[in-house]
Amino acid sequence: MDAIYKKLFHLPIDKGVTHAELLEKAGFSANIITGIKRDNYISLDSIKKICKTL
Repeated sequence: MDAIYKKLFHLPIDKGVTHAELLEKAGFSANIITGIKRDNYISLDSIKKICKTL
């Protein structure tokens, strides 16, 4: 079963954080946001960074 990251993609928007700000604060590349948007595999480490940043 593949993961669906739709809620994770919209969570920063709901919290008033742009994806660019999230990239800068969490310290990862734009490929992570693109992967989330396209429901590609995202490592748990990247998801953890997003959660800690938010």
